[in-house]
Amino acid sequence: MISDIRVINDVIVSDHRLLSLCLQCIAVQCSVPASAPHSRYIPDWNHCADSTLAYYGYYLDTLLQTVDVPLHIYTDSIKPASYTTAIDKFYTDITDCINKATAACIPVYKLSKTDYNVHGWNTYVADKHEIARSAYLLWRETGKR
Repeated sequence: MISDIRVINDVIVSDHRLLSLCLQCIAVQCSVPASAPHSRYIPDWNHCADSTLAYYGYYLDTLLQTVDVPLHIYTDSIKPASYTTAIDKFYTDITDCINKATAACIPVYKLSKTDYNVHGWNTYVADKHEIARSAYLLWRETGKR
């Protein structure tokens, strides 16, 4: 939460004025869910607080900084056959970081037999569904004529 915002008028830097504020942060503790990989538990991105997403980004960034970038593949001293191995390891290291950060920070929910994951729903249909739902509710309220 941001509070006590003030413009400091007695210090002028070029055409800018200094801004002072008090920022109160909420610490987020991450925990690894007990679910096994590929289980019926999946990340619940829709119910993440902004602070959770911020910590996820910070934690993921920290993990990614430990990944070795295979710059040696750009030198002539390495055999082309080992390019694939180096790139595969690089890819695996990155996806492992993403999976670890997601498991540690993002809440999960268990899929039930009635849950259907329709890829692209939010991208292509959610807004149109909301419009259709609103029109339906209005039609119901006005006597279904």
